[in-house]
Amino acid sequence: MENSIVEFLRQNFYDCLLFIKHGHLFHFTKNKEGYVRNEDEVAHDLHSILTQVFQISYEYVASPFYVAGESYGGKYVPAIVRKIHVENPQAKIKINLKGMAIDDGLIDPYNQWDYGLVMYQVGLIDEQELERVSIQTQLGRRAIELKQYLLVSFNDVYNYLLTRFPDAFGYYVPWVTAIVGIALANDIMQSTVGKVTEIANNNYKILIYNGLLDVIIASSLTMDCIDKLQWQHADKFRSAERKVWKVKDTDTEVAGYLKQYNSFFVAWVRNSGHMVPADQPRSAFDLIDRIVSD
Repeated sequence: MENSIVEFLRQNFYDCLLFIKHGHLFHFTKNKEGYVRNEDEVAHDLHSILTQVFQISYEYVASPFYVAGESYGGKYVPAIVRKIHVENPQAKIKINLKGMAIDDGLIDPYNQWDYGLVMYQVGLIDEQELERVSIQTQLGRRAIELKQYLLVSFNDVYNYLLTRFPDAFGYYVPWVTAIVGIALANDIMQSTVGKVTEIANNNYKILIYNGLLDVIIASSLTMDCIDKLQWQHADKFRSAERKVWKVKDTDTEVAGYLKQYNSFFVAWVRNSGHMVPADQPRSAFDLIDRIVSD
């Protein structure tokens, strides 16, 4: 699988890509105060990095700039996009921000929390188990309402057709440190809906896409979150038609489904779990290309 992805990226590339890996597999500080603990701190550090990058490579300052991330990117992508938006008016180096893309993102845990119903619908639990999970769901939501944020873990739910992930994913290495996750434990169940709403209201391009086989960030739960966004065109987006989407019109296979109003896109990706770019790189590339090429 890894070779096919590499070959695909060789054939389809952009001139300037910047990858920033969050440090859950490594760290460079012995001081526990050196770790970020919320998305405001994450955004501050990322904005500092970007400013320095554009100082070094000033020729790219005028280039259209997009931020993309997956999974926990539902937190840090809106955070850094909003930070750029707020800082740009008075910044010496203005980043030419155009939009953001989130793949299977944790945006609003309260409205992306009903795992029981999702697992029941795909046959992973029965009615009795659904009842037990539903009780825990309500307890979790109540804890969020009381701002008693909980850290909950699940195993192997990124794609319910898989029993084990490829070694390249790095999920089973023995030396992974938990210190970053511990530092962000209180951040996990907090929402970035307000940030996403502000970004949408300022007419930036937004792409949110989901693998239909994902359980931990199930597509139906993502839609529950999106449907509750109170942005200026929310009603028009809700009434927009969801269309069949193919990468090319001549394709015999459907890539998924796409819903759009103006610059707000939502996509459902077939035959894909939590890691859409790994499961369906061609489809993921097409989605990104649609927003950055317009």
